[in-house]
Amino acid sequence: NQMSSCLATDRLASSTPYVIFLAVKAILCYVALCLLILHLKIHGVRWLAHSNSMIVFAAYLGCNVTVAAAYGFVYSIDSLRLWLGGPCALIDFRLIFLLRGVGSIAIRTQIIYAFVLSLERFYSSLFPIEFECCKCVALSVAAVVVSLFISTTIIVGVFVPLADFSSLVPTTNLIQGKTGDGYQTMIYFEIGMEVAAIVMFHLG
Repeated sequence: NQMSSCLATDRLASSTPYVIFLAVKAILCYVALCLLILHLKIHGVRWLAHSNSMIVFAAYLGCNVTVAAAYGFVYSIDSLRLWLGGPCALIDFRLIFLLRGVGSIAIRTQIIYAFVLSLERFYSSLFPIEFECCKCVALSVAAVVVSLFISTTIIVGVFVPLADFSSLVPTTNLIQGKTGDGYQTMIYFEIGMEVAAIVMFHLG
């Protein structure tokens, strides 16, 4: 098994276009990270006016920053190990799970935040006066925390029981062996939340 993993890694390392592709992806992630930080510095979230919206949207942007940073690190490590790691440059799955897991949690959390914002928009269209008068910061904070908890539970629940954390793997991918089935389940959840957010947004 390790022999086949080494062969797969060596094939990837010998592909210069693939290594360059990974490096470009890393650079794009860092560019996105810088642009997000610049956007936050210039515009912030005060333009939303309502405190509840500001809290959730700030958390949404925070997830975007986390995704850009986490995946930037993943692609940097991947390109550098294939370029400089020598033969059989396998990588510890625990490191992959840490970085991609954080990124995956942030991606799923921002989808839930989008759904929360669409619900807020829907409520404000039905009850505009009540919405403007309501400044329930605790509710928005609770929504942010619960959304993060749900995403973390999904990622941990899907991957931890199936993953082999003692393994050395050829790619920086969460789909390793048995984790593929769990990943498919997670994709269904993600699509469902995105569709729900779009529907609620347009209803508002």
